[in-house]
Formats: sequence, structure tokens, C-alpha cells
Amino acid sequence: MKSLPGLLQEYSPDNIFNADETGLFFKALLDKTAVFQGETCHGGKQ
Repeated sequence: MKSLPGLLQEYSPDNIFNADETGLFFKALLDKTAVFQGETCHGGKQ
């Protein structure tokens, strides 16, 4: 099993994110989705 510093060496610093940065994308998710007229909507909000 590799240690965290060993794993991070395989990635460039531009591709390493912390939880605070990725949390911004989670909050930006849409509440609604578009459906073509005549189609039924499947699923739901959890």
C-alpha cells in the first residue's frame, strides 16, 4: 500500500484538490432538470 505522499507524486499540483474546493462544485449542482415535452420524468430528489 502506497503512502499519501507517494500517491500525490504521480499527479501534477494542478490536479490535486482539497475537500473545500470540491465542495463548491457540489453546492453548484442543479435542483431541477429539463425534460422534453411528452417524456415522463424518472427518479427523484433524495
